[in-house]
Amino acid sequence: MILPRVRICLGKILYGNKAGKNGVRISRDRMIKYPCHETELEALRFVADHTSMPAPRVLEKFYLKGKLGVVMEYFPNTQSLDSCWEELDGVQKREIVKQLSNHLEQMRALPPDDDYKIASTYGRACYDFRVATDTFGPFEDSVEFHEALVNDRVKSNPVIQDFIYNEYKARFTHGNLDVINILVNKKTHQFVALIDWKGAGWFPDYWEYTKMHFHAIYCVEFVELMKEVIERYDKELEIEEYLWRIEKKPLDPATRAADEVVQSIETDSVAETVIVTPQVSPLDNDEEVGCIYDPVCALLHCRK
Repeated sequence: MILPRVRICLGKILYGNKAGKNGVRISRDRMIKYPCHETELEALRFVADHTSMPAPRVLEKFYLKGKLGVVMEYFPNTQSLDSCWEELDGVQKREIVKQLSNHLEQMRALPPDDDYKIASTYGRACYDFRVATDTFGPFEDSVEFHEALVNDRVKSNPVIQDFIYNEYKARFTHGNLDVINILVNKKTHQFVALIDWKGAGWFPDYWEYTKMHFHAIYCVEFVELMKEVIERYDKELEIEEYLWRIEKKPLDPATRAADEVVQSIETDSVAETVIVTPQVSPLDNDEEVGCIYDPVCALLHCRK
């Protein structure tokens, strides 16, 4: 067997870096993702075993310098949906959306294990770039998840309280339905595969819908078409958009430490002001919030 390091080097020489972030193509239909997150490996195996969702098949796994690497299926003659969306007609766009939504419905129908609710595929710590830089959880239910997720400074808001203590069902979720993660055939523009499963796992049933809007600015039309065919959670979306603007990555240790400092010096009146006019945190270039709605949630503003 050729060592992983050698395969990666040869792949870069033969094919260049054309297999996405952390990905190197090594043959006609294989690639290496290194490093690869454990949550993605779990999700890809689970999806292959329990659904018909087109996704990369895991062929091998290895460890290099203490980090996980995965040899997985590569899809030749494909392109990401974002690179060809403007070339498609209305029928083609709706067909892609229909196929994707049918597969998502199948995923969402899968029952979670009784021992956990909000977790990675197999009940361990989960990952989502909206929440933290590293893994977090697992949580017993959506209430425990929301209590950890929501900033203490806004928990007194009655709308936020309703949101926190509403017990949402756990659904298997991809967590990043961005057009860049949808592969289509270069010639026919048929849906081929959904990639980037790092943020997949068991999340509250609104999570797929709200996270779909996180990068919506990059392809507003795609999001609008998806909203026609999947279950909508518009109230939860308003709340999520509001929370996105209050702080970035709320479960990061640095964010928590900063919150404690702020809370120690804020008066009740200042805290109340924060609820009305949240400050936007600086965002990394590759995780910029692309929301298509107003900066301040009107629902929260009027019901404060």
